[in-house]
Amino acid sequence: CSRRRRNALRIRSLRLLIRNIRSKRAARTIAASVCALCRVAAYDGQMGQAAYATSKGGIADMTLPMARDLARNGIRNMTIAPGIFGTPMLFRMPNEVQDALAAGVPFPSRLGTPADYAKLVKHIIDDEMLNGEVIRLDGAIRLAPE
Repeated sequence: CSRRRRNALRIRSLRLLIRNIRSKRAARTIAASVCALCRVAAYDGQMGQAAYATSKGGIADMTLPMARDLARNGIRNMTIAPGIFGTPMLFRMPNEVQDALAAGVPFPSRLGTPADYAKLVKHIIDDEMLNGEVIRLDGAIRLAPE
């Protein structure tokens, strides 16, 4: 599967998810919140990753229009843009690399955790005024161009 195809699939799959949620919501079988995932790459794309940053930017850019489209169905739409998180892929890197990445996060100077992400998702679900916005969950990090 080519990189371009994977990036197109990311956006297409989100559209299909929303269509499915809309039909189920009409049948009153699911909760009324959508929380999509992009990445800080949507804003801080690095050199050589134009296609990846574009796919993440597409998800971020769909957040508000989708919230407006889904509002008539009583569905809110939010997106989370996480920064550097401790993932299985990252944990395969040498400890020095992990430490350097964590040190690059202004505050708190650590890798994000699944618990950090879950707390934000819970807050989004609990606060019905949150709608149509992308929230950066990144400890104020900004990715360097390279």
